[in-house]
Amino acid sequence: MYLSKSLYEKTPFLYVALAAYVFYTQNSFIAIFASSILYLAAAVIWIKRSDHRRKNRILQTLNHFKIPQLIYEFYPFLFLAIFAAIIKYSQQAWVLAVGLLLALIAIKNLIMRHQARINPVKLGKNFTHKSD
Repeated sequence: MYLSKSLYEKTPFLYVALAAYVFYTQNSFIAIFASSILYLAAAVIWIKRSDHRRKNRILQTLNHFKIPQLIYEFYPFLFLAIFAAIIKYSQQAWVLAVGLLLALIAIKNLIMRHQARINPVKLGKNFTHKSD
């Protein structure tokens, strides 16, 4: 089965929207688990597509502050999930502010990654790459 390009490109966003709808409208454990699975699927699709479309392959191997690659790729999505949980379960203003800060960091990070991957940085002559 083939999806049209417009639907194919929107799949992660549709998964996130459906996950958010289920998460915020239902309170059963099964519904929250299902929304978590949908959200995880959206994150995996986003990361896989981003990696496949990456134009800066040599920069892909650089260490990101010595964080394992899997954690590095998923942390913006984790921050957004924490924000969603805070919005649903917390009423304290300072906790909501922390959640909003995490969400802003995550969105900024995703935008910067997208820009860096479609507009690769030109490497100068002084760049050296060390393998671990």
